[in-house]
Amino acid sequence: MSVAASDVGTFRNNFKNADEQQEQQEQQEQQQQQQPVNYSEDIEKLYKEGRQYTYILTVSGTKNEHTVKLPEPGFKNVVSVEVVHARIPFTEYSIEEDRNTIRYRVNGGGTIIDLEIPIQDYNSDTLLEMFNAQVKYLDTTNTHDKSLRLGEEEGTGKYFFYTIKPGDAEDSFNSNDANSFTIFKEGTTAYYPFGLGEMTGDLVSQGFHEFPTVIDSTVITTGYQYKHTFRCPNRYDLIVSDIVKLECKELDGDLNRGKQARSVMPLGEFFLSSPGMNESTFQKDIPDRPMAPRTLNQLNFSFTRDSTSTVETDGTELINTKPYNFRGVRWFIKLAVKTLEIPNVMHGFDQNKQPKFAEVNIANFKAPVQSMQNSNDIPNYAIFGQRQGWY
Repeated sequence: MSVAASDVGTFRNNFKNADEQQEQQEQQEQQQQQQPVNYSEDIEKLYKEGRQYTYILTVSGTKNEHTVKLPEPGFKNVVSVEVVHARIPFTEYSIEEDRNTIRYRVNGGGTIIDLEIPIQDYNSDTLLEMFNAQVKYLDTTNTHDKSLRLGEEEGTGKYFFYTIKPGDAEDSFNSNDANSFTIFKEGTTAYYPFGLGEMTGDLVSQGFHEFPTVIDSTVITTGYQYKHTFRCPNRYDLIVSDIVKLECKELDGDLNRGKQARSVMPLGEFFLSSPGMNESTFQKDIPDRPMAPRTLNQLNFSFTRDSTSTVETDGTELINTKPYNFRGVRWFIKLAVKTLEIPNVMHGFDQNKQPKFAEVNIANFKAPVQSMQNSNDIPNYAIFGQRQGWY
Protein backbone atom coordinates (compact mmCIF):
# COMPACT_ATOMS: atom_id res chain seq x y z
CA MET A 1 0.00 0.00 0.00
CA SER A 2 1.38 3.38 -0.95
CA VAL A 3 0.61 6.82 0.49
CA ALA A 4 0.85 9.97 -1.52
CA ALA A 5 3.11 12.75 -0.32
CA SER A 6 0.17 15.15 -0.37
CA ASP A 7 -1.74 12.87 2.05
CA VAL A 8 1.22 12.81 4.43
CA GLY A 9 1.31 16.58 4.42
CA THR A 10 -2.39 16.75 5.14
CA PHE A 11 -2.04 14.43 8.15
CA ARG A 12 0.85 16.51 9.47
CA ASN A 13 -1.18 19.71 9.16
CA ASN A 14 -4.13 18.13 10.93
CA PHE A 15 -2.00 17.01 13.88
CA LYS A 16 -0.35 20.40 14.00
CA ASN A 17 -3.69 22.22 13.98
CA ALA A 18 -5.02 19.94 16.74
CA ASP A 19 -1.94 20.58 18.87
CA GLU A 20 -2.23 24.32 18.37
CA GLN A 21 -5.95 24.28 19.30
CA GLN A 22 -5.26 22.32 22.46
CA GLU A 23 -2.44 24.70 23.41
CA GLN A 24 -4.65 27.73 22.82
CA GLN A 25 -7.43 26.18 24.91
CA GLU A 26 -5.02 25.50 27.81
CA GLN A 27 -3.76 29.09 27.64
CA GLN A 28 -7.32 30.43 27.77
CA GLU A 29 -8.15 28.26 30.79
CA GLN A 30 -5.02 29.48 32.60
CA GLN A 31 -5.93 33.10 31.88
CA GLN A 32 -9.47 32.53 33.16
CA GLN A 33 -8.13 30.97 36.37
CA GLN A 34 -5.80 33.93 36.93
CA GLN A 35 -8.58 36.49 36.51
CA PRO A 36 -10.64 37.11 39.67
CA VAL A 37 -14.34 36.26 39.33
CA ASN A 38 -16.67 39.16 40.02
CA TYR A 39 -19.39 37.33 41.93
CA SER A 40 -21.22 40.58 42.60
CA GLU A 41 -22.04 40.79 38.88
CA ASP A 42 -23.44 37.23 39.00
CA ILE A 43 -25.69 37.92 41.98
CA GLU A 44 -26.80 41.24 40.50
CA LYS A 45 -27.69 39.52 37.27
CA LEU A 46 -29.60 36.84 39.15
CA TYR A 47 -31.79 39.37 40.94
CA LYS A 48 -32.28 41.61 37.89
CA GLU A 49 -32.85 39.01 35.19
CA GLY A 50 -33.93 35.98 37.18
CA ARG A 51 -37.50 34.80 37.21
CA GLN A 52 -39.03 33.38 40.35
CA TYR A 53 -40.32 29.84 40.11
CA THR A 54 -42.27 27.98 42.81
CA TYR A 55 -42.13 24.24 43.37
CA ILE A 56 -44.55 22.47 45.72
CA LEU A 57 -43.24 19.52 47.72
CA THR A 58 -45.61 17.17 49.56
CA VAL A 59 -44.00 15.23 52.40
CA SER A 60 -45.50 12.74 54.85
CA GLY A 61 -44.28 10.44 57.58
CA THR A 62 -45.04 8.83 60.92
CA LYS A 63 -41.88 9.63 62.89
CA ASN A 64 -40.47 12.80 64.45
CA GLU A 65 -37.26 12.53 62.38
CA HIS A 66 -37.61 12.48 58.60
CA THR A 67 -35.22 12.95 55.66
CA VAL A 68 -36.33 14.10 52.21
CA LYS A 69 -33.94 13.54 49.30
CA LEU A 70 -34.78 16.06 46.58
CA PRO A 71 -34.89 15.11 42.89
CA GLU A 72 -31.48 15.24 41.20
CA PRO A 73 -29.73 17.59 40.75
CA GLY A 74 -31.57 19.33 43.59
CA PHE A 75 -32.91 22.87 43.57
CA LYS A 76 -30.48 25.67 42.70
CA ASN A 77 -30.68 29.34 43.65
CA VAL A 78 -33.32 28.67 46.33
CA VAL A 79 -34.38 31.99 47.88
CA SER A 80 -37.31 30.91 50.08
CA VAL A 81 -38.84 27.80 51.65
CA GLU A 82 -42.07 27.96 53.67
CA VAL A 83 -44.75 25.57 54.91
CA VAL A 84 -47.99 26.39 53.08
CA HIS A 85 -50.21 23.58 54.36
CA ALA A 86 -49.92 20.97 57.10
CA ARG A 87 -51.86 18.26 58.90
CA ILE A 88 -50.22 17.47 62.22
CA PRO A 89 -52.17 14.92 64.31
CA PHE A 90 -52.69 15.37 68.05
CA THR A 91 -51.25 12.14 69.45
CA GLU A 92 -49.83 12.88 72.90
CA TYR A 93 -51.64 12.22 76.17
CA SER A 94 -52.53 14.52 79.04
CA ILE A 95 -49.91 12.63 81.09
CA GLU A 96 -46.62 11.97 79.30
CA GLU A 97 -43.26 10.82 80.63
CA ASP A 98 -42.02 14.38 81.08
CA ARG A 99 -45.11 15.41 83.11
CA ASN A 100 -46.06 12.38 85.19
CA THR A 101 -44.32 12.63 88.61
CA ILE A 102 -45.16 14.16 92.00
CA ARG A 103 -42.35 13.97 94.58
CA TYR A 104 -43.57 14.39 98.15
CA ARG A 105 -42.97 13.52 101.79
CA VAL A 106 -45.48 13.33 104.65
CA ASN A 107 -43.86 14.69 107.80
CA GLY A 108 -43.79 12.80 111.07
CA GLY A 109 -42.21 9.62 109.78
CA GLY A 110 -42.71 9.55 106.02
CA THR A 111 -40.04 9.03 103.36
CA ILE A 112 -39.54 10.81 100.03
CA ILE A 113 -41.89 9.29 97.46
CA ASP A 114 -41.72 9.68 93.65
CA LEU A 115 -45.28 8.97 92.62
CA GLU A 116 -45.53 8.25 88.89
CA ILE A 117 -48.89 8.55 87.18
CA PRO A 118 -49.43 6.05 84.32
CA ILE A 119 -49.09 7.59 80.84
CA GLN A 120 -52.54 7.97 79.29
CA ASP A 121 -55.41 10.43 78.86
CA TYR A 122 -57.35 11.62 81.91
CA ASN A 123 -60.19 13.88 82.86
CA SER A 124 -60.36 15.63 86.23
CA ASP A 125 -62.14 12.72 87.94
CA THR A 126 -60.01 9.89 86.55
CA LEU A 127 -56.75 11.70 87.37
CA LEU A 128 -57.94 12.31 90.96
CA GLU A 129 -58.95 8.67 91.36
CA MET A 130 -55.70 7.42 89.81
CA PHE A 131 -53.56 9.59 92.10
CA ASN A 132 -55.34 8.44 95.26
CA ALA A 133 -55.23 4.80 94.15
CA GLN A 134 -51.51 5.02 93.40
CA VAL A 135 -50.82 6.47 96.88
CA LYS A 136 -53.05 4.00 98.76
CA TYR A 137 -51.42 1.01 97.14
CA LEU A 138 -47.80 2.07 97.39
CA ASP A 139 -45.45 -0.84 97.92
CA THR A 140 -44.52 0.14 101.46
CA THR A 141 -45.59 -0.60 105.03
CA ASN A 142 -45.10 3.04 106.07
CA THR A 143 -48.63 4.36 106.62
CA HIS A 144 -47.39 7.98 106.56
CA ASP A 145 -46.32 7.55 102.93
CA LYS A 146 -49.85 6.33 102.07
CA SER A 147 -51.73 9.18 103.76
CA LEU A 148 -51.52 11.88 101.03
CA ARG A 149 -54.69 12.50 99.01
CA LEU A 150 -55.92 14.66 96.14
CA GLY A 151 -59.24 16.53 96.13
CA GLU A 152 -61.01 19.01 93.85
CA GLU A 153 -62.43 22.37 94.85
CA GLU A 154 -66.02 22.46 93.68
CA GLY A 155 -66.71 24.71 90.71
CA THR A 156 -63.14 26.04 90.38
CA GLY A 157 -61.33 23.54 88.18
CA LYS A 158 -58.56 23.36 90.81
CA TYR A 159 -57.10 20.50 92.82
CA PHE A 160 -55.88 20.52 96.40
CA PHE A 161 -53.69 18.08 98.30
CA TYR A 162 -54.43 16.97 101.85
CA THR A 163 -53.54 14.22 104.33
CA ILE A 164 -55.61 11.79 106.37
CA LYS A 165 -54.69 10.14 109.65
CA PRO A 166 -52.13 7.45 108.77
CA GLY A 167 -53.79 4.06 108.52
CA ASP A 168 -57.26 5.47 109.22
CA ALA A 169 -60.44 6.02 107.22
CA GLU A 170 -60.66 8.28 104.16
CA ASP A 171 -62.72 10.88 106.06
CA SER A 172 -60.10 11.37 108.80
CA PHE A 173 -58.65 14.47 107.11
CA ASN A 174 -59.75 16.66 110.06
CA SER A 175 -57.97 14.49 112.60
CA ASN A 176 -55.31 16.04 114.80
CA ASP A 177 -53.18 13.06 113.83
CA ALA A 178 -53.14 14.05 110.16
CA ASN A 179 -49.67 15.29 109.25
CA SER A 180 -48.24 18.18 107.28
CA PHE A 181 -46.47 17.43 104.02
CA THR A 182 -44.11 18.85 101.38
CA ILE A 183 -44.20 18.62 97.57
CA PHE A 184 -40.68 19.02 96.25
CA LYS A 185 -39.75 21.19 93.30
CA GLU A 186 -36.80 18.96 92.49
CA GLY A 187 -38.19 15.74 91.04
CA THR A 188 -41.73 16.94 90.38
CA THR A 189 -42.59 17.14 86.67
CA ALA A 190 -46.43 17.19 86.59
CA TYR A 191 -46.69 20.97 87.06
CA TYR A 192 -49.39 21.71 84.54
CA PRO A 193 -51.69 18.68 84.73
CA PHE A 194 -52.17 19.26 88.48
CA GLY A 195 -52.21 23.08 88.29
CA LEU A 196 -49.05 23.58 90.35
CA GLY A 197 -47.86 26.36 88.04
CA GLU A 198 -44.24 27.41 87.85
CA MET A 199 -42.77 25.99 91.04
CA THR A 200 -40.06 28.33 92.29
CA GLY A 201 -39.47 26.26 95.42
CA ASP A 202 -40.84 23.41 97.52
CA LEU A 203 -44.56 23.55 98.31
CA VAL A 204 -45.39 23.21 102.01
CA SER A 205 -48.87 22.39 103.30
CA GLN A 206 -50.85 25.04 105.14
CA GLY A 207 -53.03 24.75 108.23
CA PHE A 208 -56.79 24.37 108.60
CA HIS A 209 -59.00 24.91 105.52
CA GLU A 210 -62.70 24.64 104.82
CA PHE A 211 -64.08 23.63 101.43
CA PRO A 212 -67.83 24.24 101.74
CA THR A 213 -70.40 22.76 99.40
CA VAL A 214 -74.03 23.62 98.59
CA ILE A 215 -76.76 21.07 99.35
CA ASP A 216 -80.45 21.95 98.90
CA SER A 217 -79.62 25.67 98.54
CA THR A 218 -77.71 25.57 101.84
CA VAL A 219 -73.97 26.13 102.26
CA ILE A 220 -72.57 23.18 104.20
CA THR A 221 -69.18 23.34 105.92
CA THR A 222 -69.52 20.53 108.42
CA GLY A 223 -67.53 17.54 107.26
CA TYR A 224 -65.47 19.59 104.79
CA GLN A 225 -62.76 20.83 107.17
CA TYR A 226 -59.19 19.75 106.49
CA LYS A 227 -56.28 19.83 108.93
CA HIS A 228 -53.40 20.11 106.42
CA THR A 229 -53.81 21.13 102.79
CA PHE A 230 -52.07 22.69 99.83
CA ARG A 231 -54.36 24.46 97.36
CA CYS A 232 -53.06 24.40 93.78
CA PRO A 233 -52.75 27.98 92.49
CA ASN A 234 -53.79 27.21 88.89
CA ARG A 235 -56.49 25.26 87.14
CA TYR A 236 -55.53 21.74 86.21
CA ASP A 237 -54.45 21.45 82.57
CA LEU A 238 -55.69 18.14 81.19
CA ILE A 239 -56.79 19.44 77.80
CA VAL A 240 -53.22 19.61 76.62
CA SER A 241 -52.21 22.23 74.06
CA ASP A 242 -48.73 21.85 72.61
CA ILE A 243 -46.70 23.96 70.23
CA VAL A 244 -44.97 21.56 67.87
CA LYS A 245 -41.96 22.97 66.07
CA LEU A 246 -40.76 21.78 62.67
CA GLU A 247 -37.01 22.27 62.52
CA CYS A 248 -34.74 21.80 59.51
CA LYS A 249 -30.98 22.14 60.00
CA GLU A 250 -30.42 22.97 56.33
CA LEU A 251 -32.78 25.96 56.42
CA ASP A 252 -33.36 27.37 59.92
CA GLY A 253 -30.08 29.29 60.11
CA ASP A 254 -30.68 30.99 56.75
CA LEU A 255 -34.37 31.70 57.35
CA ASN A 256 -33.66 33.39 60.70
CA ARG A 257 -30.25 34.92 59.91
CA GLY A 258 -28.63 32.74 62.56
CA LYS A 259 -30.95 33.80 65.39
CA GLN A 260 -31.54 30.84 67.71
CA ALA A 261 -33.77 32.35 70.44
CA ARG A 262 -36.65 30.24 71.68
CA SER A 263 -39.20 32.78 70.45
CA VAL A 264 -37.85 32.79 66.87
CA MET A 265 -39.83 30.42 64.67
CA PRO A 266 -37.88 27.75 62.77
CA LEU A 267 -39.20 26.36 59.47
CA GLY A 268 -42.67 25.84 60.97
CA GLU A 269 -44.79 25.91 64.14
CA PHE A 270 -48.11 24.20 64.76
CA PHE A 271 -50.53 24.83 67.62
CA LEU A 272 -52.15 21.56 68.65
CA SER A 273 -54.94 21.04 71.16
CA SER A 274 -57.08 18.19 72.39
CA PRO A 275 -60.25 17.44 70.40
CA GLY A 276 -63.14 19.53 71.68
CA MET A 277 -60.93 22.21 73.20
CA ASN A 278 -62.87 25.48 73.17
CA GLU A 279 -60.57 28.37 72.32
CA SER A 280 -60.25 31.31 69.96
CA THR A 281 -57.35 31.53 67.52
CA PHE A 282 -56.14 34.12 65.03
CA GLN A 283 -53.83 33.49 62.11
CA LYS A 284 -52.40 36.00 59.68
CA ASP A 285 -50.64 34.85 56.54
CA ILE A 286 -46.92 34.51 57.19
CA PRO A 287 -44.83 36.34 54.55
CA ASP A 288 -41.93 34.62 52.83
CA ARG A 289 -38.62 34.93 54.62
CA PRO A 290 -36.05 35.62 51.86
CA MET A 291 -32.61 34.10 52.17
CA ALA A 292 -29.40 34.11 50.18
CA PRO A 293 -29.59 31.92 47.05
CA ARG A 294 -28.41 28.41 47.81
CA THR A 295 -28.59 24.84 46.55
CA LEU A 296 -30.74 22.22 48.30
CA ASN A 297 -30.18 18.49 47.80
CA GLN A 298 -32.01 17.14 50.84
CA LEU A 299 -33.99 18.27 53.88
CA ASN A 300 -33.79 16.79 57.39
CA PHE A 301 -36.93 17.43 59.44
CA SER A 302 -37.41 17.07 63.19
CA PHE A 303 -40.63 17.66 65.15
CA THR A 304 -40.16 18.81 68.75
CA ARG A 305 -42.05 20.49 71.59
CA ASP A 306 -40.98 22.22 74.77
CA SER A 307 -40.68 19.86 77.70
CA THR A 308 -43.45 20.58 80.20
CA SER A 309 -41.26 19.39 83.04
CA THR A 310 -39.24 22.58 82.66
CA VAL A 311 -40.37 25.84 84.23
CA GLU A 312 -41.07 28.43 81.55
CA THR A 313 -38.35 30.98 80.88
CA ASP A 314 -38.24 34.15 78.84
CA GLY A 315 -37.60 34.01 75.13
CA THR A 316 -33.84 34.54 75.38
CA GLU A 317 -33.12 31.38 77.34
CA LEU A 318 -32.92 27.81 76.16
CA ILE A 319 -35.23 25.24 77.71
CA ASN A 320 -35.40 21.51 77.25
CA THR A 321 -37.15 20.19 74.19
CA LYS A 322 -38.60 16.76 73.55
CA PRO A 323 -39.27 14.89 70.30
CA TYR A 324 -42.99 14.88 69.56
CA ASN A 325 -44.47 11.38 69.80
CA PHE A 326 -46.68 10.69 66.77
CA ARG A 327 -47.33 7.12 67.93
CA GLY A 328 -47.41 5.87 64.35
CA VAL A 329 -50.03 8.36 63.12
CA ARG A 330 -49.18 9.94 59.76
CA TRP A 331 -48.47 13.66 59.33
CA PHE A 332 -48.48 15.67 56.09
CA ILE A 333 -46.88 18.97 55.09
CA LYS A 334 -46.65 20.96 51.86
CA LEU A 335 -43.62 23.15 51.20
CA ALA A 336 -43.31 26.00 48.70
CA VAL A 337 -39.74 26.12 47.39
CA LYS A 338 -39.00 29.33 45.48
CA THR A 339 -36.00 29.72 43.18
CA LEU A 340 -34.54 32.40 40.93
CA GLU A 341 -33.70 31.16 37.44
CA ILE A 342 -32.47 33.01 34.35
CA PRO A 343 -34.01 31.84 31.06
CA ASN A 344 -31.43 31.99 28.30
CA VAL A 345 -32.12 31.02 24.68
CA MET A 346 -28.39 30.46 24.15
CA HIS A 347 -28.67 27.40 26.37
CA GLY A 348 -31.22 25.74 24.08
CA PHE A 349 -33.61 23.06 25.27
CA ASP A 350 -33.18 19.94 27.38
CA GLN A 351 -34.28 16.42 26.46
CA ASN A 352 -37.83 17.18 27.62
CA LYS A 353 -38.01 20.22 25.30
CA GLN A 354 -37.94 22.57 28.27
CA PRO A 355 -35.78 25.72 28.12
CA LYS A 356 -32.48 25.42 29.88
CA PHE A 357 -31.49 28.04 32.43
CA ALA A 358 -28.26 29.88 32.89
CA GLU A 359 -26.52 28.92 36.13
CA VAL A 360 -25.27 31.62 38.45
CA ASN A 361 -22.27 31.03 40.65
CA ILE A 362 -23.33 32.08 44.15
CA ALA A 363 -21.23 29.57 46.10
CA ASN A 364 -19.13 32.22 47.84
CA PHE A 365 -21.93 34.40 49.10
CA LYS A 366 -23.21 34.58 52.65
CA ALA A 367 -26.67 35.70 53.82
CA PRO A 368 -27.95 39.11 52.71
CA VAL A 369 -27.51 41.99 55.08
CA GLN A 370 -31.02 43.28 54.44
CA SER A 371 -34.16 41.73 53.04
CA MET A 372 -35.61 42.72 49.67
CA GLN A 373 -38.27 45.41 49.84
CA ASN A 374 -39.61 44.66 46.34
CA SER A 375 -38.77 42.56 43.34
CA ASN A 376 -36.34 45.14 41.95
CA ASP A 377 -34.24 45.52 45.07
CA ILE A 378 -30.90 43.78 45.23
CA PRO A 379 -29.82 42.93 48.79
CA ASN A 380 -26.35 43.79 50.02
CA TYR A 381 -23.98 40.86 50.26
CA ALA A 382 -20.59 40.48 51.88
CA ILE A 383 -18.13 39.51 49.16
CA PHE A 384 -15.52 36.82 49.68
CA GLY A 385 -12.32 38.01 47.99
CA GLN A 386 -9.00 36.29 47.57
CA ARG A 387 -7.37 38.42 50.27
CA GLN A 388 -10.21 39.06 52.65
CA GLY A 389 -12.59 37.13 54.85
CA TRP A 390 -16.31 37.44 55.51
CA TYR A 391 -17.60 40.71 56.91
